[in-house]
Amino acid sequence: MPSHTPEEIQDALCTVEDGSETLCHQIASVTQTAVSEEVKEARARLESLNQVIFAWRLKYPDSAPVKINNRKYFFDPGKGKNTPTIIAYCIALVSRVFEGMAQRGASLILKLMKIFGFSFATLGGQELNPDQEAALSIIPESIETLERKFNLDVKCILYAVCPKCSFTHPPAYC
Repeated sequence: MPSHTPEEIQDALCTVEDGSETLCHQIASVTQTAVSEEVKEARARLESLNQVIFAWRLKYPDSAPVKINNRKYFFDPGKGKNTPTIIAYCIALVSRVFEGMAQRGASLILKLMKIFGFSFATLGGQELNPDQEAALSIIPESIETLERKFNLDVKCILYAVCPKCSFTHPPAYC
């Protein structure tokens, strides 16, 4: 039987505790009645796992000096969005951030993606269904709105860099 160091046990317990907490949050967000039995079973198994973790923690107490839970400060901006909407976000953001496109150009891409999505969804004279309407309505009209949503609206100051010595020169606009 392999023996493990206390550090390995602590690391494994912390990983399992974090995973268990994440699963608790995800299970709590499930509201569909069609899967209520599965959710109940998952909660029971998770409770059983938490009891095992508790027993292990009695034997191997957490030795970390401070435990910080900053989970509430992180968010998934794509949560609840469907794939076409995220694709539109990505195309506009890639053109803006990586290709250096101006705000007007990136905003135009967002608007054109909305028009394309509407045109594609209504081919053959069909009406938009509620999912299609929701997907198109959450695509913003301006890239600034999308940048704020993803916390990318940080103002940058461009510096000139000497190619020989790498000295940075502050901006000078003539």
